[in-house]
Amino acid sequence: MLLLSEFESMTGIYPSINLFAVIQEYFEKSRFDKQEFCRWYGLNVNRIAEEIQIETNVRACENAWKAGMMLGKTKLENEKAVVKTLAEILKRAGEISHEDFDAIIKQCEIQK
Repeated sequence: MLLLSEFESMTGIYPSINLFAVIQEYFEKSRFDKQEFCRWYGLNVNRIAEEIQIETNVRACENAWKAGMMLGKTKLENEKAVVKTLAEILKRAGEISHEDFDAIIKQCEIQK
């Protein structure tokens, strides 16, 4: 296992936690010892540093996308709850028919 402090002292590079997690994965998959791997990374031999950075960026984008999707689902659920509450209020006030109320509730349940 390559430690962050070892990597930093051998390369003079101070990666983010996310970048170092990918660096560790690549090191574990490599056939190199720590010093050789760090030398290759520092010199970007065979574009290894670029490849690791690209992989880190891809993962960051995927995580941001997933977070955005979760936020969107939460927002939609909140909006549906507001619509249902307003429909309940209008129904109690006699401002909408039972049929319209049922249609609103059904539409909220269909929306995903």
